[in-house]
Amino acid sequence: MRHQVAGRKLGRTTAHRLAMFRNMLASLIQHGRIKTTLPRAKELRSLADKIVTLGKENTLHARRRAFDFLRDRKAVVRLFNDIAPAFSGRMGGYTRIYQLGSRVGDAAKMAMIEFLQEDLLAAKVAGNIVDNKAKKKAGKKAATQKEDVATGTVKEAGEAKEKTKVVKTKKTAEKKENKTKKSSTKTKE
Repeated sequence: MRHQVAGRKLGRTTAHRLAMFRNMLASLIQHGRIKTTLPRAKELRSLADKIVTLGKENTLHARRRAFDFLRDRKAVVRLFNDIAPAFSGRMGGYTRIYQLGSRVGDAAKMAMIEFLQEDLLAAKVAGNIVDNKAKKKAGKKAATQKEDVATGTVKEAGEAKEKTKVVKTKKTAEKKENKTKKSSTKTKE
């Protein structure tokens, strides 16, 4: 009997199993849900709960520990900016597993593991999730507008655009006239 032996080996060596779970966890963090076999999903659930709990600490040491396991910068950023703040009020159980039935090829039991969407949506509505891309874009626009107003280049840029439009329309009108003149001379001959 396997008394006090935790975890499934899943028919893999330790290194292979660890690499598989790293990749699966990074995919789960990036996409929010993944489809896999039921035993893998059950094992992944405990790792996902541990990494989200680590993400809730939000310290440099916690980020380094998360990166040490995940080895994926995008996944670590998403974990600390989006997922962990969404579960700040929850003490555990961040994932759910749906059983999907048997796979056609080998009749393995399939499952879908996902983060609890209700908490993620509530955190977005409450504003707990940080959207760095939107912040950067807003900051850049505000900075350029301040510089333009201070130097007065906004009016100059607008005037320059209008002048180029007028010049372009004049050139296109001249080209059309030249084409019509050439075609009329060809028809007379």
